[in-house]
Amino acid sequence: MRFPRDYDGSVISPLRYAGFALARPAFLGPSLRVALTAIRLFFLPQYRNALAPKRPVAGVDHPVDGRIPWDPSTVALYLSFIPLWMNAVYRLHRRYGAAARDGLREFLSVVERLYVDAARVYLRIHTTTRRPARAPSLRCAVIQVMDPHLNCIPSLHVAIVFAAWDCARSVAAAMGDADSPRTAAWLDGLYRHAHRITESTMLMKQHSVNCVGASLWYLSATRP
Repeated sequence: MRFPRDYDGSVISPLRYAGFALARPAFLGPSLRVALTAIRLFFLPQYRNALAPKRPVAGVDHPVDGRIPWDPSTVALYLSFIPLWMNAVYRLHRRYGAAARDGLREFLSVVERLYVDAARVYLRIHTTTRRPARAPSLRCAVIQVMDPHLNCIPSLHVAIVFAAWDCARSVAAAMGDADSPRTAAWLDGLYRHAHRITESTMLMKQHSVNCVGASLWYLSATRP
């Protein structure tokens, strides 16, 4: 499966987003906070518990997961959840400029808050699913090495991609542009990309259907 491209044919890498943020002080601070919060509340607690267990770990597999095929060819799609929200911020700024600055800063704050909220679960109990032991590609191997796989519920993959779509929709609406043909088509593409990423979390055996359901419930409660 090809890496999903942005919806007008271009794609922005995390490195290019870093250049974008470095050149704009208004976005640098919020972007750094997202990165540091992810390290502090998502990655480090997992590594610490994997090396020296302190918190309980619960398996959250569901019988339905056994009927979902393992499809490692979706790895690029699975890994595109960070470029998805970065692309959205970048594209909205390019379309609306400084007029959208406050809305985009709030967008980044929402992404950071997702990590903070999820950590309220992660720091009490870790959750995991069964995933294949073998890694058929280098990218799959990197995921298995870098991800201790202890923070399955709530799924930040699911929460971030759909919150990013919702935030993008809010920014476009604030600009009075959400219903224009070009923007509506772009938002629809963003939604479909988020949907495909969510499917990939189960096809990659990184999440259970339980994780997806819990994460969508969380979003419905916090972003009705």
